[in-house]
Amino acid sequence: MVQCPLCKKLVKSLHKKSHLIPEWMYKDCYYDKHKLLYANTISKDIREKQKGFYDEIICCNCESESQTYDHYASLILHQKNSSVYKAINRTTKQIALKEEILNLSYWENIDFLKFQKFVFACVLRTHLSEKKSRRSLFAEKHFEGMREIYKNNSIIDDMTYPIVVFKLPDDDKYINRVDLSSSIKVLNHNVVDFYGAGYTFWVFVSKHKKPDFVQKLCLNHNGSLYLIYRYFEDTGKFKALIKSNFEKDFKNFRSKKDR
Repeated sequence: MVQCPLCKKLVKSLHKKSHLIPEWMYKDCYYDKHKLLYANTISKDIREKQKGFYDEIICCNCESESQTYDHYASLILHQKNSSVYKAINRTTKQIALKEEILNLSYWENIDFLKFQKFVFACVLRTHLSEKKSRRSLFAEKHFEGMREIYKNNSIIDDMTYPIVVFKLPDDDKYINRVDLSSSIKVLNHNVVDFYGAGYTFWVFVSKHKKPDFVQKLCLNHNGSLYLIYRYFEDTGKFKALIKSNFEKDFKNFRSKKDR
C-alpha cells in the first residue's frame, strides 16, 4: 500500500500516467508527425517529444477528479462553440494601474471552484513531480495549504493563493508555447507560473499581503476575473532566455526541423 500525497488515502498503487498539465493545453504544439519540440532551460536539453508530460504521483481517484476540472477549463478557455464557453460574460475594460492603462477582458459567471481547482491541480501535480527529483516549487507548508483548499469544497478562499491570468494576443508568435509550472519572483513575492493554450497562469504563494493589482485582478470567489493581455516578449522570462542565448539555440533547432 502507498499513500496518495493529494488525498492522503492508502491505495494499492498510484496512477501510472498522471498528467502535469492537461493534453489540450499543448495540442497545438504538435507537428505533422504528432511530435512537439521540448526544451529544458535547466539542462539546456532540446529534443523532439512524442507525448506530453506525465508522472506517477497521485492515485487514480485524484487523477480522475482532476480531469473534471481540466475539462471545465478547456471549455471556457479553448472550446468556443461549447455552451459553457458561451455562458461566460466577457467585456472589454480599461483600468489605470500605476500610471499605466491596461486593456483587459472582464469575465463573469465562471465556476470559481472548478477553475481554481484546475489551476491548483496543475501546480500541485508539477510540484509533486519535481519533488521526486529533489526539487520543489514551494515549501511543504504551502503544498499542504493549497492541497487543503483544493480538496475541501467547503473552503471558498480566493486570496490565500490568488490566481492571476494573462492571455497572449492572437498575433503573438509564441502563442503555442507551453511551460510547466516554475517558481519566479514578482515584486518580491513567490509566484508559480505555467503557460499553455495561449494563457499564462500566476499563483501567488506567500503569506504576505498581496500587491494591489493582484487583489484587483485575480480570480474572485464570485466567479469574476480580469484577463490581462500581454506579449510573451514583454515578460521577464523571455528576457532571461534571450540573455542566456537559450532562445536562440531553440530557434536554430526548430529551423532545422522545419527544413
